[in-house]
Amino acid sequence: MLWLGLSALILPVISASAALDEYSGNGFQYFDQKDRVKTVRRLCEDLENNYALWELKKELVGLDSKAHCRALIAAEEAVGDPDPKDTVAQAKANLAFFDRVKKFGAGFKDTHFSIRTTGPRSMIYLPLTVRKVDGKYLVTGRSQKLLQHIAQFSGGDSVANISIGDELVEFNGKPVASEVTALIPYQSQGTEQGAEMRAIDAMFSRDYAYPSSPIATLTLKSAADEKVQKVEMSWIYRDPKRRDEKVYFDAIGFKDVTDLRRKYDSESKKWIIQPLFDEEYVPSHDMGKNLRDVREYLGFEEKESAIRKGLYVSGGKTFGVLQVFTFSEEFVTTASASGTAGKEAFLDVIRSTVIDFKTMGVPLILDLRENGGGDSSYPAKVLSMLTPKGNVYPGATRAFRVTHYVRSTHDNLPHLIRESLGRELTGGVSDEELIELLNQAVKTKSSLTQAYSDSGIQPDPEVAGFEAPIVALISPNCVSACDMMATLLKSSGRAVILGTNTSGTGAGFTFGGDYSRFWKDGLQIFTTSIPNFLFGAPGGPAGQKFFPGQAKALCTENRPTVADIRYETTLSDVKNGDLGWLQKAVEAIGSPKKAKID
Repeated sequence: MLWLGLSALILPVISASAALDEYSGNGFQYFDQKDRVKTVRRLCEDLENNYALWELKKELVGLDSKAHCRALIAAEEAVGDPDPKDTVAQAKANLAFFDRVKKFGAGFKDTHFSIRTTGPRSMIYLPLTVRKVDGKYLVTGRSQKLLQHIAQFSGGDSVANISIGDELVEFNGKPVASEVTALIPYQSQGTEQGAEMRAIDAMFSRDYAYPSSPIATLTLKSAADEKVQKVEMSWIYRDPKRRDEKVYFDAIGFKDVTDLRRKYDSESKKWIIQPLFDEEYVPSHDMGKNLRDVREYLGFEEKESAIRKGLYVSGGKTFGVLQVFTFSEEFVTTASASGTAGKEAFLDVIRSTVIDFKTMGVPLILDLRENGGGDSSYPAKVLSMLTPKGNVYPGATRAFRVTHYVRSTHDNLPHLIRESLGRELTGGVSDEELIELLNQAVKTKSSLTQAYSDSGIQPDPEVAGFEAPIVALISPNCVSACDMMATLLKSSGRAVILGTNTSGTGAGFTFGGDYSRFWKDGLQIFTTSIPNFLFGAPGGPAGQKFFPGQAKALCTENRPTVADIRYETTLSDVKNGDLGWLQKAVEAIGSPKKAKID
C-alpha cells in the first residue's frame, strides 16, 4: 500500500506535454513524432556520456559526434505523423524510423557499434549468394528449393536455371555497384572494404531498407555460354517478426514462404519443421579440399567451425595450415562423420597444433580471414605459442575515456575482478594500477587515461619456442580480437601478412552483470552495446607498461592492419578451394616483412 501511495504522489509530477501516447497505431504500436524525438535524444545523451570513441571519431573518420546527433534529432523533429487511420502509412513510418536510426549508428564507422530494434526484424531474401571476385559479381550460392518455388509466380525457368558462376551484371536496371553503394551507409564497419562486403551480402538478404517493389530484376550473364538475360524474382520472407513489417510486406506483395518449412508426417500425424534453405554454394575460404590430414573442431556452444588444421604439400615441401575462425569459444569439440565427440580447450587445440608443426619442422600458414573476434586475451596467448626462444614481444595497449560509467566500474573494480567480469580489462596490470591511471586522468581533467600494456609476450612454456616462418592471411572479416592478433603479428615482425586489410577495430567492451554494456531506450524500441574501452598497437619495447599521451595515437580504430603482400580472392580460388591463397602463402614464406605489394 505504501508503494502505491508513493506512486500516486510521484506520477502527477509528469507534465501532460511529456506524456506519451501508448494507444497509437492500428493493430501494432506506432511510434509517433514525440516517441521518436524522445528516443533519439536519450540515445544521443547516453552515447555522449558513455561511448569511448565519442571525441576520437572526428579525428579518425571526420565525424563530429555532436553534430551527427543534432542532425538525427532534427530529422525526427522534421518528420510528421501520417493519417492515424492509414495503417500502411504508419507501418512505413515505423520502418523508416528504424532505418534512419540504423544508418545513424553506422555513421560512426565502428564495427562494434550497431543499433538494432529490441525485438528482431524480419529478413527478406532473394535465394542467391553473390561475391565480388576479380571485379565481377558472381553467383556463388543458391537455394534450388526456393528458386523452384519462386519460379511458380515470377521468372519461370529463367529463375530455376540460375547457376553457380553466373555473373550479375545489373540489379533493377542499374549497375550492381550502384545498389551496393546505396546499402553501404547502413553497414557498421571500420573500413570501406568491410562495408562493401556487407552491402553485397545485403543485396540478397537483409532486415532493413525493405524495397518498395515486390520484384527484383536481375540481369545475369551465363557462366556456360555468356548469354545475357533478365530475370524477375520475387522477394520472399518467412516467420514475420513484427506486425508493422507484416502489414508492409502484404501491402507491397512480398511472398511469405513460412509454410514451406512445414511438412505433415502421416505416420506421426504431426507437422514437422524442416530447413527452408537447401543451399548449394561455394564455401568461403574452404581450403580443406587442398589439405591432407584435415581435422576440424566445432565451437562447443555454437557448433560452428572454430578451428581447422591440416597439411599443404607443394613442390615436395610440407606446410602446416591452421585456420582459426573465432576467438570467442572456450571449448571446442571434434567434428566427424558421425557427429561430434569430446571436449577440448580452444587454446589447448591451438597449442597442440603448433607443437605438432614444430615437431615436424614445417612453416605455418595461419588463416585469420574469417575470424570475427572474441576474447581479447587470446591474441597475446596465441602469439606466445608462436614466439621463438629468447624473444619477448610488447603486447597490445588499452585505455579508457573518462566517463561516469568507467568511474563507476573502477570504484567497484576489486569486486568485479573477483567475479571474473573484468578479465578483458586488466591487460596485465593490477587493479590498483588501473585505478591510479583513472585518478591521474581525473586530476588532470584528461578525456583519456594513459595507454597501458602488460610486461611482454614471452614464449609459451609448453611450446618452448616456435622458430619456423609464418604467413598470416587476413581480410576485412578479421574483426576485433582478430584485429588485435594481426596487429601483434605485424608489430612484432613475427609473420608476413598476406591479403588486403583487417576490419580496423579499436574499441571493445568490458564488464557485465550490474555494469552491463548493453543499452536500451526507455520505450524499449532500440538496443545496442556501447564500446567502453580502447585498444591498440604496442606503444614501446616489451617491459614498458605505461604510455602517457599516446592513447589516441595507438588506438587501432579505423586503422586496420594492412597486408605486407596484397592478395584478393580470384575466380580460380572460388572454384578450387582457395588454392591461389595457399600458393601465394608458399611464395611469401621467408619473404621480407615489408614485401612489395602487388
